[in-house]
Amino acid sequence: MSEIKALNLDTIAIEENEYYFLTDEQILKQPVNGLQFLIYIRHKYGDEWQKVLRVNDGKEVRDIVLAMAGGDSDSYTTSTEFVNDTLFVEKRTHTETSADEDNLMAYETDSITTTYRYDEKLNLKLLTRDSIRFIDEQRSENNKIKSTTRIMHSKNFVVNGLTCYGNFITTYEYNAGVNGTEKDPLAAITLQFIRIDTGQTILTDSDLQQPGQAFYADVLHDNFKDINFDGYIDFINYNWQSSGSGGAVINAYLFNPEKKIFEASDLSGGELTIDPENKTLSTYWKMGIPWNNQLITHFGEKGRILYRESITREVTRGDTIDKLITTYIKEHNGKVVEKKIDTTTFEGY
Repeated sequence: MSEIKALNLDTIAIEENEYYFLTDEQILKQPVNGLQFLIYIRHKYGDEWQKVLRVNDGKEVRDIVLAMAGGDSDSYTTSTEFVNDTLFVEKRTHTETSADEDNLMAYETDSITTTYRYDEKLNLKLLTRDSIRFIDEQRSENNKIKSTTRIMHSKNFVVNGLTCYGNFITTYEYNAGVNGTEKDPLAAITLQFIRIDTGQTILTDSDLQQPGQAFYADVLHDNFKDINFDGYIDFINYNWQSSGSGGAVINAYLFNPEKKIFEASDLSGGELTIDPENKTLSTYWKMGIPWNNQLITHFGEKGRILYRESITREVTRGDTIDKLITTYIKEHNGKVVEKKIDTTTFEGY
């Protein structure tokens, strides 16, 4: 009865299997003049539980859901946090079983994070709202896990007039080990761009990634660049698997305006650098001190390659003197049009 009175409940409107509990939790460290707060638990809709903050300023009564959980074949949760004296963050998650087979279990999850600004009366003003959607899959064989996969969907974006979203696919394989089935320490990473209107995959980039390293859940806008100066936006992406002490390898994908897809390009390479003023793209790779190579591609109009320059430096060790051999090669239309070799005393780079 105390709940009915304190919450001013309409007993006629209360449905079967719906009930309330008052708590003695406090929301504020110090009372605020003219405001009354109650935190109560509400049970409804079969197995749904809610933790609710009731705010009464004397003129109106408002309820703020602080937490919620429920579901059967699907599940949904709400969690919240008063981050500081002005920000309130709410996260809502809905998970549904999308596959329940002998060798495959899959779950689809939608998560929405909303940030509010609140005042001294706990009035909420919307600031931002972000959503993430992902699918978790677990494949098995002979009652043993074979692989786990998470597919994350990015926000929609527009590139070269095409509205797309990104799929970020992370897969771990499980193999027979000393202690039974063991998880492979490397994750197979696949990035896809999917057209909204046709469902066509217009880019696929695969890689391997060490565990614990952050893998983004949104398309990185800095990765979209016109790298061959043809007027269309291309895509570059860091290659975890091939990068190392020799440098950072960048995968390059050129946009094909006729096919409307991104195609892997031989412009990929280490330490990729774009010079829009001179219309050049250069890559650099090294193997310790003794050897390094720089490749410079010069572009003309509409992405046409004018010529390429390759500069290779190699140090040869001698008994008393080290030599630096510098090889310069210029190519036009795939043919060598100039080659020079210069040998000097190596005194360090």
